[in-house]
Amino acid sequence: MSGNAKFRWFLLAPILLAISVVVNSPVVSWAGELEEEKRRFKEKQSELARLKARELVNPDFETMFPLDPFVVSLAGTEGKRFLRITIFLEISSFEVYAELTKNIQKITDSITILLSSKSFEDVYSVRGKYKLKDEITVRVNRFLVAGHMEGVYFTEFAIQ
Repeated sequence: MSGNAKFRWFLLAPILLAISVVVNSPVVSWAGELEEEKRRFKEKQSELARLKARELVNPDFETMFPLDPFVVSLAGTEGKRFLRITIFLEISSFEVYAELTKNIQKITDSITILLSSKSFEDVYSVRGKYKLKDEITVRVNRFLVAGHMEGVYFTEFAIQ
């Protein structure tokens, strides 16, 4: 290389270096931001996958488990008095929901027998209604292994 060419490289090298730093600086910064965005996207994707998996396992899980309405003859009335009652069970977890669903026929039968054993005097008063709630709780919890029922709610209670 001649002296003139060395001199040109000597002058061009700092200029090229400065241009490289100016051009690459935003690229490096942008690349770092891109990596951060990729990381956040993967986190969101895995969170979404977990939520979708949970929905597939229990799409309708709520804390209240509705039972079909019951209509029974009250004891001691020779079929002249009826009780119509709609019950919601408060549950604590999906495991309890799954157990209730699995045992719904047994639970419904147990509650039907309990209700039909009650007389008008047993269920007419407020105290009688609270006692009935406690008895239903005990009966339903007999079928649960993974958890327990937290409460019983009457949304319809009619004696005729």
